[in-house]
Amino acid sequence: MFEGLRAIQSSVQADDTDGCSPSPLDPEYKAHLDTIGKAQYDALSRRDRSRAMRLRKRVVDGPALGAGIGRNVYSVSKDVVLDPKYDSYVVKFATPDPRDTFGLSRDGRVQNRTEAAIWTDSQCEYLVPVTASQPRGYWLLMPQGKSKETEKEDIAFLSNQIDTKCGLEGITIDITEQDIVELDGEWKLCDYGFRSQNQ
Repeated sequence: MFEGLRAIQSSVQADDTDGCSPSPLDPEYKAHLDTIGKAQYDALSRRDRSRAMRLRKRVVDGPALGAGIGRNVYSVSKDVVLDPKYDSYVVKFATPDPRDTFGLSRDGRVQNRTEAAIWTDSQCEYLVPVTASQPRGYWLLMPQGKSKETEKEDIAFLSNQIDTKCGLEGITIDITEQDIVELDGEWKLCDYGFRSQNQ
């Protein structure tokens, strides 16, 4: 049962999350993701962006679908997911960012571990599910939703549902249009790893 966001945040900060298991990924692909996820993070820590991009190309096809503070998102072939339940998937690779802004952690590993822990503990119907994740946060896999134009009312409605029905008040502080996608005909939040350190 969901024990609250403070417990989740404490376990993430203590590096005490196991990720989502069992992994629905092809074991060989998962092993490559584990290796590449850490190696590209380390390359970015040394400011070697070209090496990070070359490494990522070994496990994903095409350019990044998006990049934000602490993470880069790529499409993943459905073939690597065992018994896929969705048409397409994305992987979120963590990128280093030691800064924080207004008490918010910007490091991608913290964001991936937070997202995995929130999903594991809440299974909130208004969140895009985490399908698989690396325990130390170097990568996270989830279904790919469809981007749609959203209105302020849509954001307010989804925020309210997440706050009241799922008890996840702290994750709705910074929701924007790009964080909301359509999955299975419903609006869902796809980016919920950016959390306040004070909550």
